[in-house]
Amino acid sequence: SLRRKRFGGPPVTGLGLAVDIFFRPGEVKELRILTADGVISGFYDDRLILGKVAKAMGQSPEDDAVKAVYWTLNPINRSTLKFISNDLNIRPKFATRTHNIEKRSWLLIDIDTKREAGTNATDAEKADARTVLDTVVTFLKSKDWPDPVIVDSGNGYHALYRIDVPATDNDTVRNVLKTLAWKFDTPGAKVDQSVHDAVRICKVPGTWVRKGPHSTERPHRMSALLSVPRPIKTVPMTSLIGIKRYAPPAPPAAPKANSTQINDKRLKVFFETYAEELTVDTVRKKGDATHYSLAECPFHGGAHRDQKKAHKTDIIIDKNGARFKCFSDDCDANKFQDLLDLMEQRTGTRFDVVD
Repeated sequence: SLRRKRFGGPPVTGLGLAVDIFFRPGEVKELRILTADGVISGFYDDRLILGKVAKAMGQSPEDDAVKAVYWTLNPINRSTLKFISNDLNIRPKFATRTHNIEKRSWLLIDIDTKREAGTNATDAEKADARTVLDTVVTFLKSKDWPDPVIVDSGNGYHALYRIDVPATDNDTVRNVLKTLAWKFDTPGAKVDQSVHDAVRICKVPGTWVRKGPHSTERPHRMSALLSVPRPIKTVPMTSLIGIKRYAPPAPPAAPKANSTQINDKRLKVFFETYAEELTVDTVRKKGDATHYSLAECPFHGGAHRDQKKAHKTDIIIDKNGARFKCFSDDCDANKFQDLLDLMEQRTGTRFDVVD
């Protein structure tokens, strides 16, 4: 039914303009639709077709099969893809990875409300998010940043700044988000620090957002463009780096155990819980230990300055528990507990190693 509706539906205010802003001619984007039955996606270099497909996805308020419509924020290097079909695949075999990203063209500052997982925001919660957004934008403007594109994301707000930064940015974007979160997070809303990766997807303005059941207090809403500066100016690299000076002093790091006690059965549940974040390439026995080799390291967007071994990232389980080992100096200090913390930050779901 989703495929039949692809080119139908009423016109959507703001979606065409969003395509013009975020999808430049000649670029490639992945469109990813979250449905009640799973994820469907496709790679596009035709802006008109992508706009029509996105517009048709769940546009009727009664059609709640489509939960949200996303696209990749940064341009994809077409030479890293096998094909670009300009069509949706109901059983996608791959998604955009870090090595597919050509460069970072946008900095996403995602202001989200603090609420129970799997629910839509109330009007009061959204007001909290708007307050944080306005405070962040005002602060950055005082530091000579240009005006951002402002988007109502359905349950919160996005401030999107045009940038021109390599895909591997030495944590420049991450440091910006970390600093803003420290300065401006409130009990009701926060700056999402997990959206620093180059492969970040975000909601397409002009599409419905259905995080949880619809109700009068917590309704389904449509995302929308709220403000577009003319012209859209690029934030200089010096301004991006300069925000770090307002960060808090780093606290002394508490020592962490090399391993975390977890059994094989519980580790399997761990991989199932974070299936969208972690992909296991191979599983191999080595003595008394089992090595689960990941397709991509979850830290640093999978990009490292060095690479010492063929298997880049392993989760190792033996009689002592689970260990995280990435064969890169960038990840040398990361433990399995750090991986648990990262997954919670990205997904909002905390995993208990004890069943």
